[in-house]
Amino acid sequence: MEGEGMERLTRAALEKRVKGKVQDYPCKVVQFGEGNFLRGFVDWMIDRMNERGLFCGKVVVVQPIKSGLVDELNKQDGLYTLILRGLHKGAVESNTVIITCVSHGINPYENYDKYLELARNPDLKVIVSNCKRELYANHIILVHQVWAVLFSGKVVRYCLISVV
Repeated sequence: MEGEGMERLTRAALEKRVKGKVQDYPCKVVQFGEGNFLRGFVDWMIDRMNERGLFCGKVVVVQPIKSGLVDELNKQDGLYTLILRGLHKGAVESNTVIITCVSHGINPYENYDKYLELARNPDLKVIVSNCKRELYANHIILVHQVWAVLFSGKVVRYCLISVV
């Protein structure tokens, strides 16, 4: 959300504030979920690897449930602010970083074809998820009927597309 007098965080706004261009890497990770843990830990680690030239890849976030956050994430070009708080060498620290590794988000409930297109990307290397246990039900046989509900169905359908 933009506050009064605040500019929305976008790639164009970020490039005005940093030296050089924000890296435009290929999408190498499909991330099922846009929750705090994935964004605050997994994406942060990918960002750190990118900063060091160790991964050089972007993340595509797949919204796991109908009422997700990818629309908000897309409005900010996949960018978001992370506040890191904790102890470092015995002293309390608080740092703010902008996470840049997320390319965009896809809502498979509204754009199923775009979701399936991800499986054809030859650059993809990793699938990440933090979906709740109940989404791993034993309904893989019914993939065509439950893809939109169960995480396991989404992954199986995705993998079937990638080998066709």
